[in-house]
Amino acid sequence: MRDLLPILKTLNHSRTAPMLFVLQIAVTFMILVNAAYMALQKQGLLSRPSGLDEQNTFFVLTNLPGDAAARAADIEQDLLALKELSGVINASVTSGVPLTGWGRFLEVATQADGDYDTFSGYYGGDNALLETMGLTLVAGEGFTQSPLYADTDGFRVATEIIITQALAQSLYPDDWRQAVGKTIYIDKRPQQVRGVVKSLQAAWSFWVVVEHSVLAPVIETSEYVYYLVRSAPGQQAQAMANTADYLMRDMVGRLKS
Repeated sequence: MRDLLPILKTLNHSRTAPMLFVLQIAVTFMILVNAAYMALQKQGLLSRPSGLDEQNTFFVLTNLPGDAAARAADIEQDLLALKELSGVINASVTSGVPLTGWGRFLEVATQADGDYDTFSGYYGGDNALLETMGLTLVAGEGFTQSPLYADTDGFRVATEIIITQALAQSLYPDDWRQAVGKTIYIDKRPQQVRGVVKSLQAAWSFWVVVEHSVLAPVIETSEYVYYLVRSAPGQQAQAMANTADYLMRDMVGRLKS
């Protein structure tokens, strides 16, 4: 009580200092609340399913020597060999991997002569890409054509695509299933929607349309390629070791040839 009286007298003589003190506390509290909200929001973004079978999937970035034709042959050879490795369920080549920060984004429109309606991430690969990723087809069908080849920017030559449900809902909000069979325009190029998968995130977790993705059956024969490998449950470590061993051994043989 004795300590409280001097404090009250001081506050009564000078009102500016206490007001500043209270304001400082209020500002500090506001910063803490905002920081906590941002942390929770970030945690929510990171905890959302990417669409991949994350527990059993890994990727390898490798480089291939030679020209485009030689690299295409090497890719075919590698995929056949990787699928035969112990612990591997399936393997594909892909132009990118979700949430790695490296990929492509495209403009998407429903009309040929109109402005774009939204943006989307993009993944090109072989016909086994959906199965290797572990994606769930919720409408339509998988790829029906043999994969095309392109040095880079495979979306420029694609003619059929599969899109995510989130992208379909953005383009056709009244009924996203209408997207199946429709021709939409990817960077002004017409491509037919063959199917819709439940989810697949783009390369950037912070992107406002991270749930928008397009897949196309186009293998890019650039110097650097991603191999996506899906292992059997509980065998990822062995599959990764076998994959690395094969690629290192085979790359030495290619460089010598």
